[in-house]
Amino acid sequence: MENAAFFCDMQAMSNSERERYQELREELEKTIQEIKELENGYAFRWRGEAVSLLDVAEWVEKERKCCSFFDFEIAAERERGPVWLKITGGPGVKPFLRAEFGVR
Repeated sequence: MENAAFFCDMQAMSNSERERYQELREELEKTIQEIKELENGYAFRWRGEAVSLLDVAEWVEKERKCCSFFDFEIAAERERGPVWLKITGGPGVKPFLRAEFGVR
């Protein structure tokens, strides 16, 4: 796969989609249990009962519209264990994630 252009398309979502995106983002950010640094991005973990897979998937679907340079991977562990979201990509993704999502 060729490297996608590294820019956000701020016009990719309608106003109502952007509002829903912001709602989901705020809810997901406040319930994150752990952040792991990866070679080419970050992994975010939530307790299985603390987050809806549908909410994570909906957020990813919206994020993909404006930031097509990310790779996403959602994993749900057995027995209602943790939910993980990996956000990775090419050069520049880690600094962008640090700045955009306050990852330290």
